[in-house]
Amino acid sequence: MRRFLAFNTLIAFARSGSKAIRGIVGARGILGARGILGILGTLGIVALLGTPRSATAAPPIYVTFVWHMHQPIYWPGEDIVTTGDTGRYSFDVKEVHLGRYGPYTSWPRNAIAAARDQGLLGCGAQVSLTGSLMENLDVLESKGIGFSNWRSPWEEASAWRTELDNPALDLIGFGYFHPLSALIPADDLIVQIRLHREALKKRFPNYKPSKGIFPPETAFSRQMIPALAAAGVEWAVIDNVHFDRALTSYPYRRESNLIPPNRADQRNTNDTEWVGLRDLWAPGEVSAPFGYQPHRARYTDPRSGKTSQIIVVPAARYEGNEDARGGFGALQYDRVLSQLEPYNKDPNHPILVVLHHDGDNYGGGTDSYYHNNFQQFVQWIRDNRARFECTTVEDYLERFPPAQDDFIHVEDGSWSGADNGDPEFLKWNADPAADGTSPDRHSWAVLTAAINRVHTAVGDLGSVPLDAMLGPVASGDGGSAHDAAEAVRFLLMSQASDYWYWDRSENGLWDAHPTRAANLAINAIRGRLEAQGLVDRTPPTIYPPQRQPYNPGETEWSTTPEASELGVWTFVDDLSGLAQVKLLYRIVPADAVTRDDGQFSDGTWCESEMNRSTFPSTSNPAPEAIADLFEARIPGLEGFVVEYAVRATDLRGNEGRSEINRVFVGPGAVGERDPSGVSCQVTVPRPDGGVGTDPDSGASGSGDGSTTSGDSGNGPASGPDGSVGGSPDAATGQPTGQGLDGSAKQAGEDDGGCGCHATATTAGRRPSDQTGGGWADVGLVAGLALALFRRNRLR
Repeated sequence: MRRFLAFNTLIAFARSGSKAIRGIVGARGILGARGILGILGTLGIVALLGTPRSATAAPPIYVTFVWHMHQPIYWPGEDIVTTGDTGRYSFDVKEVHLGRYGPYTSWPRNAIAAARDQGLLGCGAQVSLTGSLMENLDVLESKGIGFSNWRSPWEEASAWRTELDNPALDLIGFGYFHPLSALIPADDLIVQIRLHREALKKRFPNYKPSKGIFPPETAFSRQMIPALAAAGVEWAVIDNVHFDRALTSYPYRRESNLIPPNRADQRNTNDTEWVGLRDLWAPGEVSAPFGYQPHRARYTDPRSGKTSQIIVVPAARYEGNEDARGGFGALQYDRVLSQLEPYNKDPNHPILVVLHHDGDNYGGGTDSYYHNNFQQFVQWIRDNRARFECTTVEDYLERFPPAQDDFIHVEDGSWSGADNGDPEFLKWNADPAADGTSPDRHSWAVLTAAINRVHTAVGDLGSVPLDAMLGPVASGDGGSAHDAAEAVRFLLMSQASDYWYWDRSENGLWDAHPTRAANLAINAIRGRLEAQGLVDRTPPTIYPPQRQPYNPGETEWSTTPEASELGVWTFVDDLSGLAQVKLLYRIVPADAVTRDDGQFSDGTWCESEMNRSTFPSTSNPAPEAIADLFEARIPGLEGFVVEYAVRATDLRGNEGRSEINRVFVGPGAVGERDPSGVSCQVTVPRPDGGVGTDPDSGASGSGDGSTTSGDSGNGPASGPDGSVGGSPDAATGQPTGQGLDGSAKQAGEDDGGCGCHATATTAGRRPSDQTGGGWADVGLVAGLALALFRRNRLR
């Protein structure tokens, strides 16, 4: 009624005032009386009908699921029934599967069917069925131990389509044996993904290959992007805490159970709000809408210059955890998700809540989750269609693709269920215990050696037929195609992340599985490795370089800053023996640090030999081969972003290079240093506990084998194993002063500078570093101030 009266009042005013209006603007004014009458009439219609819905109504929040289904190969070289019958574990591995009969057969199908029966044809989910799980179910079925015709519900549901003709139950991509993808070679990851896709095709003829991937443990690193793209992956699900921690405004809280992000990762400046979620466990604030919107991520290979990109889809860390407790009711959907509604203002990129968790464990693997509770979820969606919509990732991306220029940086890490998803992957990369042993590191040392041998014997892993790796293959003489397939299969099996997860449990049985599988891989191609005339063209294998501390010169768990000296360690191995292993590093100009994960600097590398030591073996069985440990320490880089990498050359001249890593080195307890003191000095730990120092000069080191970049012309340098390296580089024909990216030192450039002094100036620091202020503190204050300003503005 009020709108009607307002409309009549405006019309009356327009009519009675037309002469006056005409007198004011003139009959030939810009608008004239008729024009103003038209405007007033329009205002009257608006007053009567209200603002069009499309102009005021917020878009709905979109909701979808990732249900993860997995069982490992419980004993490399055995099927699940044999392992169960021999009683190798303190529990019955067959019962582990039988107790999850529903999630592994019909329950996910039933949940999506309930939505479709209610007319929600766009409602769906993503399900990851791992290769090892499917193998186990096939074996149990063949032995008559349950799971008869287990594929039928999946075959039916995988044929369902949304209104956009995408899978309603998307059997999402995965690594076949559940590898920790961020820590294995790119070639291995590509085969893991392709093998998984092939396994799905074999079992489900109607399967439409997914465009996405759910990385095992949601573990992601930017360095995976080229491999994912090469394997045909267009989008990846990533825990959204690693979106948030890469924002410059991230309000760090120790209650989040993670150490502060390294400032080299805090590159994204996107405008967002910070929300403290209530009514669930959420110790850290979340970014909205940024952390609930898909973006793009890219990686530029510093050697080839080739750029690869994928879409990164955020999975809701805290909401996913809560949904895993039992679904609707355990997670208070309306009460929690409504807290995001005030920030859901972009109709082109509305908020997407991806609830990711195990689909076969805890409350997320129960009958009630997939039936009664999911039916309540469906009814809730039907009752709130204007506010919430159930979808699939593929449908969402088809409707709301991220902008072509929306590239972000994503911090390394996994989901909350594994040491809270820290960026060091410590659940699978744990520090040594008090006795100095680390089952995790031992397994990576063994795998580094096995990877090198299998790659040397087989060559291109992609040349091995996928069919031949989908199940046990017959052994031959060590030189047949079957043996190559067996070797690759066992190598991929040795990378199963489960084998790292249960440290020291079952009397160390889990810890020994990587060695057990690696030995099977090496033995399968022993004939090739020992054959006369084998030409080794494979470069040394380098485990992704790790650093200690993670935040040098900054705080981690304690409020006291860590030492500012950066320690780098890795495992390196080569069948032909190693000539040299060098640590390379250089300072990055502050204005070169961008969101693009490529090469920040093209300066010459500082380099030094790394100390080599034998890594003790503690597993049973003993490994057929194990890599050595290489370490070095870098002092004197306080206040700068530093790039570092490892380069290794074998005795045949093959050169291997790690990916480039970046770290911000804080001021530490001693405060800021004079940048003029920055040099290429590298401290190398010696077995006797002392240190050797590589002075910043044109000399060829200090007797410990260390050299500065370009020093090869000064004479031969002793490698870590006593071998002598010469100039030029045997692998490339270029001077060993060549950068990791292929850039060579210019003629006449001072050898002692290493390209470091040119960038080690106060211009290379960010403003907060000039005063010793912390970016995280500045971001927290700025974020809170911005949030208060916006909230007050909206009132």
